[in-house]
Amino acid sequence: MENAAIQVEGLRFSYDQVEVLHGLTFHLCPGEVLGLLGANGAGKSTTLKILAGILSCGSGKIRVHDFTLPENRNEVKRLLGYVPESAGLYERA
Repeated sequence: MENAAIQVEGLRFSYDQVEVLHGLTFHLCPGEVLGLLGANGAGKSTTLKILAGILSCGSGKIRVHDFTLPENRNEVKRLLGYVPESAGLYERA
């Protein structure tokens, strides 16, 4: 979608041999609100960590405004706010 602020296409991610994201695709336009619902282990937190640049995706395409992940991780981090489910410090990049 041309005017989407966030575009995710075919996102896949695995922890060891367990795939938790199976080709997730969505787009979010400015002013829209998106809720991620699912059982524990469904990949909600993993999706947000990938968007925040904390984890690298296994495969798929991610674009936040004009920046792609993981190539433009620092620019995306400047655009997004992320509050983790538990407090922790992340490497400065």
